[in-house]
Amino acid sequence: TTDRSIGFTPGITELRPGEDRAAALEQQAETYPDIAPLELPLLARAAAFQVALRVADGMPGWAVTASDPKWGRIYATAESPIFHFVDDVSILVEHGPLGGSLVQMRSRSRIGQSDLGANAERIRAYQAAVREAARGSG
Repeated sequence: TTDRSIGFTPGITELRPGEDRAAALEQQAETYPDIAPLELPLLARAAAFQVALRVADGMPGWAVTASDPKWGRIYATAESPIFHFVDDVSILVEHGPLGGSLVQMRSRSRIGQSDLGANAERIRAYQAAVREAARGSG
């Protein structure tokens, strides 16, 4: 998750049974210090949402399952190419703290305790694609 409080993410905020929120956040901060919200300071929220949705639609192995421009939410599933595991992806496009937009994201495996970094890599790839697409629409 890009949200250090695991509080924003619509739909997949719950922790697994026995999971400790503080421990999960600490582990993520240590393991993936680069995973953070994506700031799009030059794009208004509505434009950023359209970019985010277009990029999500084009991500390899992804299927957008729902989107709500009013609330800035995008839900998708992402299927791994080899084992065909399905992970849940939740995206929230909101107003940036200093103008523009902020894209929050969480990618979560449905099964297993370790994803070997696949969810973090998915977030990085998505953010890079959104960043690139935003350059062309700003």
